[in-house]
Amino acid sequence: MWCLRMIRQMNGPWPDSPEGIVQSLREKNPDALLLEPREFYDAALLGITDFPHDNWPRKPGVWVAVYDADLCIQATLEMGDCSEEEAIDWFYTNTSGGWLGSGTPTFRWTDLDTPKPTLPTRGGSGG
Repeated sequence: MWCLRMIRQMNGPWPDSPEGIVQSLREKNPDALLLEPREFYDAALLGITDFPHDNWPRKPGVWVAVYDADLCIQATLEMGDCSEEEAIDWFYTNTSGGWLGSGTPTFRWTDLDTPKPTLPTRGGSGG
């Protein structure tokens, strides 16, 4: 009897699995960046693109990873000892807000029915 594990061992990873996405990305752009630690963030991979819709100064035709923003925040919550507000702040400041060159991943909000989190307001007059 064939099982899914045996089929994957024979044929390699499914193209839409995290392993398949990473394999495809590595073939197109070995310098593309992936979020670390991968054991948490690979589950948030949606695919790859050479035309990301973000505000970074990218060169045309450079393939990058595409992550689900909600799942990245969820992974941060699972990974660390932090509140949801801290995970959202971390995502905007250090994950989606961090430019590390043309291989920097891009992010998508996939659950369009859910209101998007906003950054916490920092004190206005300082003090």
